[in-house]
Amino acid sequence: MIFRNQKGLTLIETILAVAILVIVLPVLILSLIRLNKESAYFNVRQRIDNSLSLILSDLSTELTSAQSVKVSTSTWGINPSIFSFVDKNGAMVTIDCPTATIPLSGGDQIIHRLRLQRGAGETVWLTDFDIDVTNWTAQVVRDSSSDLTGIRLQITLAMANKNNLAFQNADSIIDFTIAVPSSVQEL
Repeated sequence: MIFRNQKGLTLIETILAVAILVIVLPVLILSLIRLNKESAYFNVRQRIDNSLSLILSDLSTELTSAQSVKVSTSTWGINPSIFSFVDKNGAMVTIDCPTATIPLSGGDQIIHRLRLQRGAGETVWLTDFDIDVTNWTAQVVRDSSSDLTGIRLQITLAMANKNNLAFQNADSIIDFTIAVPSSVQEL
């Protein structure tokens, strides 16, 4: 009698392996999907926060050497502010928040972007093309003797979200005061 060593899987072992896969695979797939969404949300938040950091850093540097400032805000707070200052070279710098139309894969979307214009020079956009400025307010800060001491900026940035993707509902709000030297005058 010859005995062969038969190797292979029995029906019970196959059924157990399939059952374990049926239990583990959906959990694994859902975890990977959630990780992908969280990663995308983190990337969106990081872009928004980087934009805010750059804007505030640039403005802080510029305002410490500014000659004069002017803030225009609507009485009811309906319209975004227009913030102007004369830089160290004597050029008028204006920062406002006009509407812009951007092309997205789902169609065009109207957003607000921060724009900087130095004198008659070229326009520089301070925010990325797909970041919407939902709030832009500049206010003059005074001390108890009504002397100009700073500029308060309130900015809210959000991702343009034509496709209503949940991870793109990220926004960032900042309320920041930039101190200005006593030599800076109000226009």
